[in-house]
Amino acid sequence: MHHPDLTQDHIREVSGPNGGACTSANSAACLHDTFVAGILSATRSSSAPTISPHCTLMVRPIFPKATSGRDAIPSATPQELATGILDCLYVGARVINLNLALAHPSTAGERELEEALNQAARRGEYVKTFN
Repeated sequence: MHHPDLTQDHIREVSGPNGGACTSANSAACLHDTFVAGILSATRSSSAPTISPHCTLMVRPIFPKATSGRDAIPSATPQELATGILDCLYVGARVINLNLALAHPSTAGERELEEALNQAARRGEYVKTFN
């Protein structure tokens, strides 16, 4: 994730099965990630307002690398989301921003996702969702 208004020393890539960084900077998922990162922690001199310019972002992609193009809709399974949440907890995330929707909700993986969210709650971490 590279943008002139983002300080790279405040971004940690958390590697998972789909890698730790965007492979196609022009994909819908990567463009969205950069937008959200700018809102959360861009430099104070950026044209966009920022919430916390000194917070460290831990970026953990959950979408497969095969998703590409501006119009492609990224999707992940509940199991992939659960694994991403647990990976973030493992590296010490205190707030987890889930700015996504499960496009094809399924009961498969529901138990893993519920357990990952319960583990975050037991640790006192904050999980915020938008869809």
